[in-house]
Amino acid sequence: MNTNRSMVRLAALWGMLFFLTNCGGVQQPLKEVLKKQTPYEKYEQALKNVKLENTALGNDWIVAGRKALQDSILVSLPFKETGYFAADKPIAVSYLVSLKRGERLVVGVEVRSMQATQVFVDLFEAPIPTSQSPVHLASGDTSNTVIDFESREDRLYLIRLQPELLRSGNYTITMTREPSLAFPVQGKDSRNISSFWGADRDAGKRRHEGIDIFAKKGTPAIAATDGYIAAVNENRLGGKVVWLQDTKRQQRLYYAHLDEQLVRPGQKVIAGDTLGLIGNTGNARTTAPHLHFGIYTFGIGAIDPLPAVRVGSPAPPNVTAPMERLGTWARTSGKKGIVRISPDKKSSPLSEILKHTPVYILGGVRDWYKVSLPDNTIGYIEAKQIENAEKPIRTQKIASLTQILDQPAASAGFLATVEPGTQLPVLASFGSFLYVKTPDGIAGWLPIS
Repeated sequence: MNTNRSMVRLAALWGMLFFLTNCGGVQQPLKEVLKKQTPYEKYEQALKNVKLENTALGNDWIVAGRKALQDSILVSLPFKETGYFAADKPIAVSYLVSLKRGERLVVGVEVRSMQATQVFVDLFEAPIPTSQSPVHLASGDTSNTVIDFESREDRLYLIRLQPELLRSGNYTITMTREPSLAFPVQGKDSRNISSFWGADRDAGKRRHEGIDIFAKKGTPAIAATDGYIAAVNENRLGGKVVWLQDTKRQQRLYYAHLDEQLVRPGQKVIAGDTLGLIGNTGNARTTAPHLHFGIYTFGIGAIDPLPAVRVGSPAPPNVTAPMERLGTWARTSGKKGIVRISPDKKSSPLSEILKHTPVYILGGVRDWYKVSLPDNTIGYIEAKQIENAEKPIRTQKIASLTQILDQPAASAGFLATVEPGTQLPVLASFGSFLYVKTPDGIAGWLPIS
């Protein structure tokens, strides 16, 4: 009977969702139409318009999205994670990444599902302090699951990934760091930099306001971006120099120690155009030929150019943890397991758990699992510490009529009733609950005293 009622409720939800996504839903008030909304916000508003936020699943979906903005996991780039979302468990996953000014973050999402599934990808400025609302920066969805974002400051960013309601499937998210500018010396890259930002100059009287890129005399120095030539002149320190105005970013790029200048003031250039030839003019007369490359921004002055031109991060390593466990309960296999804040042995531990503790497999990163503990703690554990929760570790005899629960909590819902004298196989344990399987094959939680 309960199952039939659940099916009726799901059918009703499906009907409303079909109307919502295919018929335009309820007409929005004019102020909502005029307000520019992200794909995520449009979908959330549509849920509210047809009162789906008043259903348990609809409310859980909205709460999951908001919770993800306050509870993220810090990851290092490059990063690749494969995960699973279930139709009956609205979830949202989120990640924190740190970027330097001038770096680009490229986020890609691939979804595998039996049904057409809309997945929302959103990028935010991570709020500092965390009590503040995050600032939305960019969006992606099923039609465009790639976000390419350039950071204009050193800060943390938050990426949230959430599927629409009542859809299940696997997702893979990749994140890499890329330069925002082309490298300013033809045929070279950041591995040819020999002197970096902040190094001592003139016996410590000043600091190096740029990077030095060594190359043969006469090597082309090229435009690192589109713009126009702001100045072509000569000075004591830089020798023959060229200033390129980067109109997109409101900054100027400084090319110094040139042997020849091959552009004129006011000339428009595109990335890759030759501006001059590498030399050692100015105060570089006693050194090998090289380009001094600097970036000067409006209102700030000189900034470190390295993040904007260095080689991007390599492709993230593939997931090697067994993915057939996605969306299932498993258990720890050793004497203890350590759940960490990131998929790295050096990261901070979140929880130390005993042997045969159940964990729900949310995703995989390299040879780590992303797991949720029965107390809703989410973190990473090495895949080698996990085994399938199929073979019973022992049996438990039921003394009286007992309810099997859907969660290890006294307030959880009932899954099944077990008669006295029944021997239940125990698959895992957590606190005062056993994870068991009934004679009908229903897996759930048995409270014990």
